Amino acid sequence: MNNLKVTFFLAGVPKGASSWTAMALSEHPEIFMPDIKPVSFFNIKFEQGFDWYRTVFADHNDEPAIGDASPDYMKSRQAPRRIAARVPDAKLVFIIRNPMERAFSQWWHGNRSGWTNIDFEDVFRSHHAWDLLVEPGFYAMHLERWAEYFDEEQMLVKLFDDFQDNNEGFIQQIYEFVGVDSDFRPSIVGEKKNVGAEMRGPPTYETVKAWFRHTMPPAVTEITKPVYNHFKWVIESESAYKRGMDGEVRKHLELVYSDDVADLEERLDLNLAHWFRYLKPGQHYDSVLFEPAYRQRAPNWNTKENIRKNYRIRRS
Repeated sequence: MNNLKVTFFLAGVPKGASSWTAMALSEHPEIFMPDIKPVSFFNIKFEQGFDWYRTVFADHNDEPAIGDASPDYMKSRQAPRRIAARVPDAKLVFIIRNPMERAFSQWWHGNRSGWTNIDFEDVFRSHHAWDLLVEPGFYAMHLERWAEYFDEEQMLVKLFDDFQDNNEGFIQQIYEFVGVDSDFRPSIVGEKKNVGAEMRGPPTYETVKAWFRHTMPPAVTEITKPVYNHFKWVIESESAYKRGMDGEVRKHLELVYSDDVADLEERLDLNLAHWFRYLKPGQHYDSVLFEPAYRQRAPNWNTKENIRKNYRIRRS
């Protein structure tokens, strides 16, 4: 029994136009969206209890559709079971993006915002970085988990590509799916949110950066590092984002995601080869060569056996 009133969930994924979509949903007169985003109740705030969750929707004013925008739900192992137990008739919206580009975008956003400070290559060195940046992109695996608890008709999967091509048509399909007037046109049609701004540092920036890293006393460096890291990413963000990820790292990620994207193509009956630069979905280690320098940096990361083993373990 749906005693929580929620009728739909914007359940995925981070850096997949979820902020824009939540805003477009909140503008619709037949939809109530709480100010909190993400709500993240069914994965990380579950211990706060259902009384707290109900307060999130306390300002509901008889709108027929009520949504919970929590793009981190998609990868959660607990959320599908918990939502099915309390809101079994819910509709689920998943927006998925090229997983390599999604991971890079989230990394850039995290470093620029100051809540993380890692090199992108650390996704292959750190379990935390892997879980934060890479794990959300195993879409087929995650959808399979949700399908254990919900019928296919309850799940709408949209591509970030569609949002980029025509965000008005994109949101109209979501409106129709959640059961409201699809002719409504939100004011943010044609706009984008959370897109990298063009920021350029002053000519003296590299000099200041070198002084901080090599001349400043270590004790002072340690104290001022959080501030330095924040301004470093504000200044460098545009160029770092425009340059994109290292080509060898991109190859490695394509290997990591190859099997899952092949499964996703079959599940959605889509051709997603355009997501790849070096491989095709389902191709593996034998299909791509790494530069010697990258091989030396990552001697044990890019073996065919480890890549496939890790993916299959996650699906089991």
